[in-house]
This record gives sequence, structure tokens and C-alpha cells, in this order.
Amino acid sequence: MSDELDDLKAAFAAATPEADPLRRQENLRHAEENFAAAQGSDDERRLPSKRSSMGRIGQGVRQMFDALTTRAGMTATTALVAIGFVAILPNSPFQDATQNFAPKTEVSASDLELRKESLTQVRG
Repeated sequence: MSDELDDLKAAFAAATPEADPLRRQENLRHAEENFAAAQGSDDERRLPSKRSSMGRIGQGVRQMFDALTTRAGMTATTALVAIGFVAILPNSPFQDATQNFAPKTEVSASDLELRKESLTQVRG
């Protein structure tokens, strides 16, 4: 088994080309130029104090979570669960179990008379 792995390792080593240092320097110089062009000038930089509206919202949310205590967190999660129950349970198929599982048979007057007679015969 190790012979096969050694053969594979040797094949990979033979297939890997040698690194060209001049080509590497050219690639790094090109990458640095692209990076500098993408960054823009120093005048276009935005100060951290001048955030966009979404940046200010994110900062406010972060401050809110930092100031959140365990008790307030438990209160908030309990409120969310209660709102979920109020929103979900009225639409539940198990809202009224007696309506879902009660037999729905209609009894005619003649069937009712027959049942009364059979009950009186059993009792009498």
C-alpha cells in the first residue's frame, strides 16, 4: 500500500512545475497596482465617524446587545414566544378537538323512536 502512495507522491512531485521567481515578482507587482487602484486616494476615505445609515443601525444594534442583561433577554424571548403562540394557535387544526373527532351522524325521528323503544325494553 505504501508503494502505491509513494508512486503517487513521486508522480505529483514530477508533475509540479518549478516556480519562476521573475514571474512571481511580476504577479506581485501587478497585484499591488490593482490593490492601489481599487483603494482610491486618501481624500476619498470615509472616517469611521461618518458612517452610512446602515452602519449606524448596526452600531446601535451592537450597543443594544452589549447593554442587554440576562433578565431583559429572558423577558424579550418570553414575549416573542408568547406572540408566536398567539399568532399560530388560532390557525391550528387542533383548535377544537371535539369537532375534529366527534362522530357526525344525523338521527332521524324514526331512528330516535326505535332507540327509545329499545331502551325501554332493556330497562323494563
